[in-house]
Amino acid sequence: MSEDNPISLYSRITIMAESLVPVVRTLRKEIGIQRADEIIAGALEEIGRGWGAAINEIEGDGLAERLAKGLTGFEEDNALDYSVLRQEDEAFDFNVTRCRYAEFMEGIGAQDLGPLLICNLDHAMADEIGMTLTREQTIMTGKSSCSFRFRAKN
Repeated sequence: MSEDNPISLYSRITIMAESLVPVVRTLRKEIGIQRADEIIAGALEEIGRGWGAAINEIEGDGLAERLAKGLTGFEEDNALDYSVLRQEDEAFDFNVTRCRYAEFMEGIGAQDLGPLLICNLDHAMADEIGMTLTREQTIMTGKSSCSFRFRAKN
């Protein structure tokens, strides 16, 4: 997904997240956590949709194959270890067992903001490609793995 950009997707995501940490913390103090998070999530939705639009451009047979190919962008810089559980025309399930994004957010003392600044963008991406995403757990929130369950919208 980053063929046109010499900076890896991992680097772009972590630079963005680190830059937004002080903004989010200040907004939360000034207007409250709920409203601040609503504003930030809304502002970042366009990034997730951009990821989905890039995946829509990938050639492949069905949504799941394009999504699987698009996942390689998120793996850049050895950012993820994962195992595919199911890949069919309309479904793609995998578990992430190591997440360098979570390691980064922990390293800068902002793992609590990781879901807002990084993880939640996946839902806008899924919507843009015509899928839903169900995720019961993430490494970012202290679990041992992230569960990704994508389904084509009916």
